[in-house]
Amino acid sequence: MSKLGTGLVKTLTLAAPILTLRCAKNGSLLLALALFLGSCDLNKEAVPPPEMIGTYRTNDPRYEGLYFRIEKGMFDFSTVEGTVETYPIVAYEKLDRTNGRRKTIYHLLHGKRDGQELKVSFNFEPDGGGTISFLNRPGTIWLRESDAVK
Repeated sequence: MSKLGTGLVKTLTLAAPILTLRCAKNGSLLLALALFLGSCDLNKEAVPPPEMIGTYRTNDPRYEGLYFRIEKGMFDFSTVEGTVETYPIVAYEKLDRTNGRRKTIYHLLHGKRDGQELKVSFNFEPDGGGTISFLNRPGTIWLRESDAVK
């Protein structure tokens, strides 16, 4: 890359917190800062709130005997094939979605292992011991049972 930014203003924007760097003449400074900041996790804390920690199960017959578990630094779930998928949490987000006058808060866990990223989005209600409903299966309610998988 030769003469990056010479005579022009180059802008680099990184997400949350939004950081904008402007460099009028020295593109190498911009590139060095971009490489350094790109290697930092600037945007999200990777720990879900304590009230969300636990093991969840549902009465839905399609998921009989399966669980979804959230721990401080990871989440995992059992599959119908009899395996357990475990993902270290690399980011956690609490997001507000407004639809007309109705405001919904939902949560997003970012998991990553072996170069594969999985994003799990759900609604969480702490009342009644804690329930989760995944955004891709809104009619299925998962109830928190305990911290141990049975």
